[in-house]
Amino acid sequence: NKTTEKTFAVTSGLTGTFGDDWNWEAAYNHSQYKAVVKMPRILAAAANTLFLGPLLGYDDDGYAIYNPDPTQFFSPLTPAQFASISTMSTWHPKAGNDNLSFTADNSALFALPVGDVGFAGTIEYGQQTYRLNPDPLALTEDAYYGPRYGDGHGSRDHWGAAGELRIPVLDTLQASVAGRYDEYQYAGQSPGKFTYNLGLEWRPHDTLLVRGSYGTGFRAPDMHYLFAGLDYYRTTFATDYYACRTEEPGFTNDECYNDGSWDVSTFDVYQGNRDLDVETSKSFTAGIVWSPVEHLDLAVDYYRIEIANQVQSQDRERLRATEADCRLGVTDSGAAVDIRSPTCVDALGRVIREDPNDPLSAITSVHFAPINIAREETSGIDV
Repeated sequence: NKTTEKTFAVTSGLTGTFGDDWNWEAAYNHSQYKAVVKMPRILAAAANTLFLGPLLGYDDDGYAIYNPDPTQFFSPLTPAQFASISTMSTWHPKAGNDNLSFTADNSALFALPVGDVGFAGTIEYGQQTYRLNPDPLALTEDAYYGPRYGDGHGSRDHWGAAGELRIPVLDTLQASVAGRYDEYQYAGQSPGKFTYNLGLEWRPHDTLLVRGSYGTGFRAPDMHYLFAGLDYYRTTFATDYYACRTEEPGFTNDECYNDGSWDVSTFDVYQGNRDLDVETSKSFTAGIVWSPVEHLDLAVDYYRIEIANQVQSQDRERLRATEADCRLGVTDSGAAVDIRSPTCVDALGRVIREDPNDPLSAITSVHFAPINIAREETSGIDV
């Protein structure tokens, strides 16, 4: 395999002042990424001809007829023979970002009895683009031996506005208040959210600082979660839980999985989801900074972060198990399941069987996608 990556970034802008106390900065940033990705692949038609000989026709059942030389299967390939059945599959992925921003700040917006209130604000606009640019033959079913890949490309616009105030409350106490609104626009969607941050800093002594903050945040889904085209996954050991629990009443999902008799081979399909919601977060921090002597600082901070609506790809094993629950009307632990529920409607639409009218016909494919389903909580102490 050979990958050549090229990145380029440039930032330029203007800065200045207006009035007595205002500083401003206008900036433009452009960054881009390009790559050439080459991987060796075996050409299916050429390999078939080398090992099997010419196609002689088809039998009554539609199977291809060959008359291969058995010794060909056990003879080492020469470099020339390998070259005749292989090629370098080449991809040209690229991505780009463009951003415009304007920032202004004033360290003395207005005065309070214990000091001046500082302010900073910004507005920005940007665009993101990406394109996988795969080898066209890699998207087809029969050109190569090995995986069949998928495509993906898209773009979105983003704008945001934010402001922050730093407020002296007492001689030893300062507060900060910040707010921000962001919005993304793509494929008819325009998710946006207001987030904020509140902070306090208390200095009871010249050598000691006590600080804390609380804030919210949000993050738009990664581009490929939104815009991924059809991608294909061969699954050799896919358990048919419905068939197992129908033929073996009383079996749990674990027993069906471990039995191995109900495994089928499926050709699963992944696709992006443009209806994804944004991920959101809440964070809290509290700590101290102690400076007992010059050139020595000791900082101890506690943090806790909660993230909701995280994006994860649907679990194909769980989809097949859910399909069984819905068709049987009960989980393997005995809990009732409503086949008309949104969860069941989704699972039944994603688990594809050979005969749509026969639930016991073989599973041929599971269609899965990224969804907002996960949560994460983390906490700790930094010293």
